[in-house]
Amino acid sequence: MPEPHSAPAPPFVPYASGAIMKRWPGAALAAFTTAITTACIGPPPIAPSPIIEPDAALLHAGETRIFRVLNATVRQFSLSGDTRGWMACASIDPEYHTNDSVRIVAENACSTVVYLSADVGPGRTPLVAVVAVR
Repeated sequence: MPEPHSAPAPPFVPYASGAIMKRWPGAALAAFTTAITTACIGPPPIAPSPIIEPDAALLHAGETRIFRVLNATVRQFSLSGDTRGWMACASIDPEYHTNDSVRIVAENACSTVVYLSADVGPGRTPLVAVVAVR
């Protein structure tokens, strides 16, 4: 008896219905490993993040400390505090001026801290260091 005529088999499409898994079981693992490796080896960041060094300092009255910003251009340095009287604690040395660093002069011992901010441009979070004068 002749076989009934059946419809032709659909064309082989490698990604449909797990065809790769059936034909080459290790292919999925290889594809996954390649994808992860490629993602981890991708291009480096456009630029390193800006940092301020040191980010905290303890000074004694009369001492000075230089703070430096790396990986960014500083538009302006400024000091601030969260309690009254912080302005008597420290100041920025007007004689010391470079584009990426500032010298802080510890004026008087204080029970509060002073914050040094570095403005690194519009739309960017300022870098902040804390200074305690004892």
